[in-house]
Amino acid sequence: MVAGVSIPLPLFDRRQGAAEEAQHRVEKARLERAALENRLLALLRRQQQTAETAFLEATAISDSLLPGAQDALDHLEEGYRQGKFEFLPVLDAQRTYAELKGRYIDAIAAAVKAVIGIQHLNGSADAPAALDYLIRGEGNGS
Repeated sequence: MVAGVSIPLPLFDRRQGAAEEAQHRVEKARLERAALENRLLALLRRQQQTAETAFLEATAISDSLLPGAQDALDHLEEGYRQGKFEFLPVLDAQRTYAELKGRYIDAIAAAVKAVIGIQHLNGSADAPAALDYLIRGEGNGS
């Protein structure tokens, strides 16, 4: 009777299968990371565009529309007090001014929300100077 024992010696086995599997996992992770970076950059660009658009709208309302509406309202109120106008045009001017103020506040809120989204994506807490300008009420619309 003859018995034998066989022990595999890993002299030539370089674990090629495990190395290839690890390489595939690394490549998959790299592709997933690139896809995530692209999604985050696209989201960041959208937030930046939203913030810029909202800021421009708030600035336009504050710098040009609100002062004109306030002047018209003041003129109509003074004319009403002097008996030159009926009350209906005064009410219409008040409504227009209130709607513009509401649009201004909505634009500021949209800008703040977008900036918060940008800060969340960037991990920073710094507000842009233009947003500080609007929040503090240094524009004509406050």
